[in-house]
Amino acid sequence: MIGQEYITTKEAKEMLGGVCDATLWRYVKEGYIEKLKLGKKTVVYPRASIENFIKSAVKTAPIQTA
Repeated sequence: MIGQEYITTKEAKEMLGGVCDATLWRYVKEGYIEKLKLGKKTVVYPRASIENFIKSAVKTAPIQTA
């Protein structure tokens, strides 16, 4: 926790390409993204957790040569 950067729900959704609340909650529920509750209504996400999920989700195709 110390030294980590945390972001809000709005920022997390924006980083993930503008996903809706339900999609973000599903990613959390399925264990793809971590969250931290700071109170009854306050939730934050480690920036590294979001970045790691994005990196793992990006698929690259091999370069085709003619």
